[in-house]
Amino acid sequence: AGFLIAYILFFVGPLFLNSDLRMNYFNRYLPDRFPIGNDLIVIIELAKGWFTANESPFTIGFYPPFTYAFFAPLLLVDDYPTLFKFFTLFSIFSYYLLTFVLPVKMVDKKNIPLVLLFFITGLASYGLQFELERGQYNILTFLLCLWSIYIFHYHPKYRIFAYLFFSISVQLKLYPAIFIVMLIDDWKAWKNILLRFAGLAIFNILLLFIMGYQIFWDFLQMVSTQMSTPGWTWNGNHSINAFVFNLTKDGYEIIEPNTLEVLRQNSGLIETALFLIFCILFALTVLISYSRNRTGVDPYLLIACMIGALVIPISNDYTLSILIVPVALLLCNIPESKNIPQKLISIFMILGISLSYASVLIPFKYK
Repeated sequence: AGFLIAYILFFVGPLFLNSDLRMNYFNRYLPDRFPIGNDLIVIIELAKGWFTANESPFTIGFYPPFTYAFFAPLLLVDDYPTLFKFFTLFSIFSYYLLTFVLPVKMVDKKNIPLVLLFFITGLASYGLQFELERGQYNILTFLLCLWSIYIFHYHPKYRIFAYLFFSISVQLKLYPAIFIVMLIDDWKAWKNILLRFAGLAIFNILLLFIMGYQIFWDFLQMVSTQMSTPGWTWNGNHSINAFVFNLTKDGYEIIEPNTLEVLRQNSGLIETALFLIFCILFALTVLISYSRNRTGVDPYLLIACMIGALVIPISNDYTLSILIVPVALLLCNIPESKNIPQKLISIFMILGISLSYASVLIPFKYK
């Protein structure tokens, strides 16, 4: 129901039920660039400059140093169209593993149809289309992250691979670092947790020096510059920082001028308040997970980590392609209510979650 409401409001409405009485094709549905796969091209060129001429990739690049070493083997493919086709097919295969194969292994058989529903809605999502158009690799990154979580909880004998996959995912995008709290199997064994976290932290810090000290320093400077650049606050960036910037810039054209002026004067306070709200709710989620101390993947903690990964750093809309799995696992694990009031509350909450999820399948500009 939530999916159908968003589909009618944000897709059928603008496309067919408009005042022009004609089918209105979306103009620049994706902020596409020529040639296709812009981000992949940039990464390959920066990796080439580093590999062949020892040039720092952080003249314009801002991904962790490991990224450029990781993608350097793609330089062996001289024909870019062939490379992009291979990369796209690999991304789609990774999407299949991430949104269907792994979730099926984590849920009861009765919930497989629900996993399949989310798999299909994700295929038609704006986030996945944007991911493929840009030649991005968020799907691969989160696949490694979720795979590490799965191995950690369900195949403890092979946890060395879980730590390796998790570290690679962090080195590719940084934001998977928040999912480190998912690598806890016994919340009471705090000494083992601290040792595990310390080992992962040291290993990942060392990986940041994979290109040397100077490249590491260039990386830190570039990240600082990008975080403070207003150009990253377009409406295709769903971070807290971008939301507050656009809210105080024009009020999304729905807020009256007097109220907008008050918001502008308190923009820093609003941004800080939203960040603190997330931190408080995230801490409460961790405490609840600690008190339950259940085995296996905690879907509530997983979705909390995902929200943090999407709203805290610079987060363009192609990262929405990785939201599918946590939402699917969350809905698959909601317990059945035993009385009518609880059932009604559960229905409205599930409807709200579904509507919120479905709304991000469509670009912000059409909402």
